[in-house]
Amino acid sequence: MNIFDIVVGVIAILFLFKGLKRGFFIELAGFVALFLGLWISYSYYEFMSVQYISQYLDWSEESLQIFSFFILFVIVVTLVHLLAKLITGFLKIIALGLVNRLFGGLFGLMKLLLLLIVFYLSLDYIDTFYSLKSEDWLEDSLVFQNTFGLYQNYFPALAELFEEHTRNI
Repeated sequence: MNIFDIVVGVIAILFLFKGLKRGFFIELAGFVALFLGLWISYSYYEFMSVQYISQYLDWSEESLQIFSFFILFVIVVTLVHLLAKLITGFLKIIALGLVNRLFGGLFGLMKLLLLLIVFYLSLDYIDTFYSLKSEDWLEDSLVFQNTFGLYQNYFPALAELFEEHTRNI
């Protein structure tokens, strides 16, 4: 066990408590809102800037597109969070608040696992330039030993996709 394990352990406790406090639906909403907001904003920012915003603002095309991307993102994130608050309120009414909070804690830990996978993905990429995986701090880490195999076994397609896109940079 080393400093990496301690840091990940502290972060895991923070993610767990945050999930327990906020509940499953609020935690899930934050996760979904980010992806949905980015996807919808990316898909429709040009349409919104041309069809709606350009009629009211006399800005450059790039500024209108950035503004419409931001507006779409904020609208989607706000709507998803409002829906999650509504569902959470309903769960409290029917006395499922404790279940919601327990699953929120579990989901908080799952988000940490996803962050670790992104870290390992980045580490794989950086390792092509510098030999980091042979470092003692990584070899001695219990967290790395137990979760890196999960990354290698279950997310090889993600690693290949990342490598494919980073080759073009």
